[in-house]
Amino acid sequence: MGSRPVYVVASINELTAGLLSGRPADCAATVFAAGRPIELDLQKPPIVLIVAGESVEEMLTLAADIRRRDDPLAHAPIIAMGEPVAPDALIDGWVPLVPMPSDWQHLLDAWAPVDDTTLDRLGGIFGRTEIETLALRFRDLLVDALAIQHPADRVGIAHRIAGMAGTLGFAALSAAWNAAGDHTDAATHRLTRATIHALSLRAARAPRAAA
Repeated sequence: MGSRPVYVVASINELTAGLLSGRPADCAATVFAAGRPIELDLQKPPIVLIVAGESVEEMLTLAADIRRRDDPLAHAPIIAMGEPVAPDALIDGWVPLVPMPSDWQHLLDAWAPVDDTTLDRLGGIFGRTEIETLALRFRDLLVDALAIQHPADRVGIAHRIAGMAGTLGFAALSAAWNAAGDHTDAATHRLTRATIHALSLRAARAPRAAA
């Protein structure tokens, strides 16, 4: 039985270095094969996980395995390498099986980390514990939104997301969901997943920061 790799783009700097060197694949490392666990470094978290398989079904299986994790990687953006895959609750985008430098550049531009620094300012005003708890509730709301399959069910949650996003300082996400109604396009999905990832990493780092 062949291995089923997942590649991690470790950081924007490493991806940029790969682009500049003309060898973008150098900034991706195989960290999951034949069931081997992925190690998460909170000081250098991935901006995306890239799954590669022989079929869409295999990539979806890999993505489902990642989504069941109990650490922030469960909420990381997952990009399929190979056949095009529509964004859903498991997979967030795709790149060709043999990516060109322009494909990696698009990945870099599309998945730049979300700025969550407004939460620090709000924490100083209203209390860090209260704001971090609210941010986690917001993250869970976003996760639920991506899992909704029927467009009509998104109307109510779209207004809740737009309101909470604006309150917590995610202006672009607020505007996207305010305009979404019952339809979330690829850009809204991408911004939602990137925000989920940022909030998950933030929550995982919080105990260390407080120690």
